[in-house]
Amino acid sequence: MRLLGAILFLWILFIQVTFAGNVRTVYTDSATIIPINLRMGQSTILRFIEKPKKMVLGNSNYYSVEFIDNDLAIQPLGTVTTNLFVYGVKNVYGFSLKTNQSSSYDDLVQVDLKENEVNSQLKSLEATSSFKEISTPKQSLAVGNELTIILNKISKLQNGDLYLLDFKIENISKFSINLSSFEIMLTRDKTKITPQDFVLQKIVLIHGETTKMRVLISITRKADLSVEAKFKSFNVKQIISRKFL
Repeated sequence: MRLLGAILFLWILFIQVTFAGNVRTVYTDSATIIPINLRMGQSTILRFIEKPKKMVLGNSNYYSVEFIDNDLAIQPLGTVTTNLFVYGVKNVYGFSLKTNQSSSYDDLVQVDLKENEVNSQLKSLEATSSFKEISTPKQSLAVGNELTIILNKISKLQNGDLYLLDFKIENISKFSINLSSFEIMLTRDKTKITPQDFVLQKIVLIHGETTKMRVLISITRKADLSVEAKFKSFNVKQIISRKFL
């Protein structure tokens, strides 16, 4: 049951779309295309967390689009499927527009970022699941001359096998770094411990900037662990003593 619970928590952390009838919230990033359901004779509002600057619409002959502050109002003029890209100040959002005559369509779609969903879910998980801080290792791991990773805190689910490991990652290079290819995992006896997953608060770091990272993992016995980090050509490893668990 504990293993099943851990897997369910991981699914909650990384679910991509939350439906709420005709009003829903979607979580996206620059590599995700979100489907939007439209209906003839009805307008659909896309509401963004930042003000849209411009858009690229695949087939503008069959759609009427209007900018209103942080909203984008879309009304179909025909039953043609097309794509839409909306450019904000910092982010690009991709959509697939589909018009049908069924009763199911989107009235309002709140467009948010995946990293915001992850942070929200993690806070909710920690608050509702009675995690308790058990140690502050403050261990530091260098990833070449690019990153420094510090294990700040370990928390444990009371009466359970789930652990939260809170890290801080600092860009120590002279340039901006994109962490989209960054990988980290916890192993024991050279084998990845499952289930586990990690989330980053920020993906792009300028020189000297830091971000938080959290790893959720199920540990059934107290023994030394290894944390392994991979980034670019670097592959580094460090032991986490069982005294911190």
